[in-house]
Amino acid sequence: MSQNKILRSITITLFAMALYALYVIMINVYGLPAYTLLLAYAAIIGTLYFLNRKSIWALTGNYYYITGHQAKARPFLEKAIKTGSIKSPASHIYYALILMKEDKDSVNALASLEKALTICKNPLDERNTLTTMATCHWLANTPQKAIDILENMRKNHEHVNPSALVTLGYIYMRTDDLENALKVTNLALADNENYAAAWDNLGQIYLKQASDENENDCINKAKEAFIKALSLKESLADSNYYMGILSEKEDDTKQAAEYFRKAAISPFSFFNTISQEQADEKYNQYN
Repeated sequence: MSQNKILRSITITLFAMALYALYVIMINVYGLPAYTLLLAYAAIIGTLYFLNRKSIWALTGNYYYITGHQAKARPFLEKAIKTGSIKSPASHIYYALILMKEDKDSVNALASLEKALTICKNPLDERNTLTTMATCHWLANTPQKAIDILENMRKNHEHVNPSALVTLGYIYMRTDDLENALKVTNLALADNENYAAAWDNLGQIYLKQASDENENDCINKAKEAFIKALSLKESLADSNYYMGILSEKEDDTKQAAEYFRKAAISPFSFFNTISQEQADEKYNQYN
């Protein structure tokens, strides 16, 4: 058991003992009626909630966000962040992502992330915050700022996780810097060869590299990458969609239809190169 868990257990135990002692004193010593004890408990609980309400709002918002209930998360995160100093970088990160997704509000999203940077307590928190900041810049159509943030992070941190590298590789790919896109994506795979998003990136990079001279070679490499990605995570919209396109070129309409079906029911995020509408259109073409 970690030191924090031990301290929390001791605190809860001492608090319970204090409540019991209060019960004994008020009922057996002073002979007060039971409702007096209930009022005292209510006052204690209310005071504790008031003193810790910001942390409770932050924890509740974080919980709703990571369980996929962003609409429920937003009001708790807004209250926690706007009413005082919150020591949780995750709350600022989740709030920034909600602002970007729902409101396209890059100004306040980046302000929230700047605040998160000031309260990061470890390199992991800092890397997560910087990666999210780069995401916001990408969505705000300032890709070079996103690239600069992630490249500086690579220089200043001993280890950059595959997720950040894949994000950087994706932005390089979308800005047609395929050389750097390939290099960074391969670094992510060197760190974690079973990272589906990296294989998804790799397949798309190979498709972009295809030309008259090397088309067959690049297409074969792209297929291998997409198949590997889908073997690790079958709900990748982009990999399914592009495999559908490649199956169409091979006149395998049955296989194409299945890939497009899977693409249409896959979740979409900030970093999909295709849209839900594109996937639905291809799905409807076969159904």
